[in-house]
This record gives sequence, C-alpha cells and structure tokens, in this order.
Amino acid sequence: DSYGLYAKSIEMQGMPSSRSIDSSCGVDRGVLAEHPCVPQAALTLFSYVVVSAIVLFLYADVSLATSINFVFTYGEYTQTIGPALAFSVVIIAIDSFEAGAYLIAACIAVLSIAWPFVKLITLLIAWRAPADVLSHSSRERLLMFLDEYGKWSLIDTWLGILALACYKLAWHSSSGEASFVVDPVPEIPFFMFVFASILTLVLGHIASGYHRLAAEWDLGPCKSYVAEHEENQRLLEYMEFGTARRLIVGIVATTYVVLAGAFVTSFQMVESGALATLMLDEPDKVASYSLIGLGQALTKGKSGDIGLRMVQLIFFTFALFTPLALQG
Repeated sequence: DSYGLYAKSIEMQGMPSSRSIDSSCGVDRGVLAEHPCVPQAALTLFSYVVVSAIVLFLYADVSLATSINFVFTYGEYTQTIGPALAFSVVIIAIDSFEAGAYLIAACIAVLSIAWPFVKLITLLIAWRAPADVLSHSSRERLLMFLDEYGKWSLIDTWLGILALACYKLAWHSSSGEASFVVDPVPEIPFFMFVFASILTLVLGHIASGYHRLAAEWDLGPCKSYVAEHEENQRLLEYMEFGTARRLIVGIVATTYVVLAGAFVTSFQMVESGALATLMLDEPDKVASYSLIGLGQALTKGKSGDIGLRMVQLIFFTFALFTPLALQG
C-alpha cells in the first residue's frame, strides 16, 4: 500500500522504518469518505454523483440510443423517412441472443450492461466501507483495479463512434441531382452513455486521489521525518546515463510514431448486403480510415451538431491527445 512504499523507501536508504519513529504512523482511519483530508463537499456529493451515473446508465441502456433515417433528395427537395430502425443496448443484446449469436449477446450483457454498474457500486463501497469491511490495503488494490480496467468501458463509446462515422450508405445519381442516404442518428441516450462513461472515470480518479492523500495524511510525523532525509530529484537522476539517453530517445520516437500513425490508414469498412449491391459501385463499397479521418467523419455533414462535436472532442482526447501528453 501507499504507507508500505514510504517505509520501504526509508529502509532502502539505511534509515529506520517510519513505524519505529511513531506508533501513530500509517494509522488507518477507516471510512475514506469520513477521512479528515476529504472536504465536506466531496463527502456529500461523491455518493450522489455515483447514483446519478447509475441512473444515466440505466436510461442509456433501455432507451433508443441510435435511429436510422432514410433521406431522399432531389434538387432542392429533401424527404426524410424515419426512424426506419432504432436500437438500444438492451435491444441489441436481446436480438443477438434470439439470432443465436450467444457470445456477442453475452459480451454485450456483461461488458456493456453489467460492468458499468458493478464498477460504480464497487466505487461506492470503496468510498463508504469501514475498515473492518474493507482494509486500507484492500481498498488500494480495489481502486487500482478499477483505475486500470475501468477504462475498457470506453470501448463501447469507441464502437459507437465507429458505427456513426463509418456507416454512411449513400447513392448519388450521375447528374448529382438525386441521392439516397441511410443516415444513422445518435439520440440523447447515446450522449448520456458517453457522458456517464467519462463521469465514471473521473469518479475513479477522485476516489484514488483521496485514498493517496489519506495515506500521506496518516503518515503524520513520519512524513516530515522522510522529508528531512530525502532530496527532490528527477527520475532521470536515478538512472545510468546510457539508460536515461535511451529513454529520452524512446519517448521522442514514440511521440513521432503516435503522430504519424494518426494519419496513416488503419482500417477499411466494406459495405455489403442487398442495399449496398443495388446502390453502390464496387469501388464505392470500400472506405479507408485513419484515426484522424475517423474523427473527422463523425461530424461530416453535421458540423452544427453540438453533441457530436463533444463526442468528437472526447474521441480525439482519449485516442490522440492523451497518448501524446503521456510522452511529456
């Protein structure tokens, strides 16, 4: 746990363990939410926000998140028929099960429906559970697990973005006057699902942050003792010169690879089925995308849609900006 890291660092430097300095060092104060380092506002709001996120996931799962419209255009005249089809997460899971795609149905049920609720309830337990139910070390392992594996919830958002950006089945006449477009339209539940996913990640970071702050607080006089015997050093100063140089070169190379990879074609989408056969020529059935191209396609023809703009920002933040920031 966090205290153990402090004690180990002291012993490695040939100093007595902090536990031998003061018996009050590392005392577990029990409920994380009631720790003195946690502000009253956080104590009150955290549980309410967790419950709010659970409600958002419930709403997003059972409500129609995406609809399919048929858009006919001739000259200046446009006719939209729809929603011709509509989907929710629960409907997709049920349809997959009834179609015999049991593995897909199980993955949706477990990873897309159940896991977000398990994660939020577990966060609430870590926040409110007393020490006799959840010890300090167990709470730390639990929060680390949620922090590391909770990010997989973004896969659902990424797949939704992939479908919205790539599924643009369209036919245009040779004169350009007439067209027919199968247009997927994200509804409010889709945006609520994305928002709830990001909110869950933020809540996990808040709980982990206060857990670490509580661990430092509980060190009490040990912390000041450690500070007297430690010097502020850069991480590179703990390495040999050759190792540090290779690390810097690796960081620079990784930054270049991430940037270059964002513009390189990563995958292709191939349209198939009766509509694609009737409407599209063979070259038009294949569309290639890079990471940048996928993000741009998300708002193509819908630049005024604020919701899609926000989803686009979230996509680029996690897929491009965050990996680049980690290189700094």
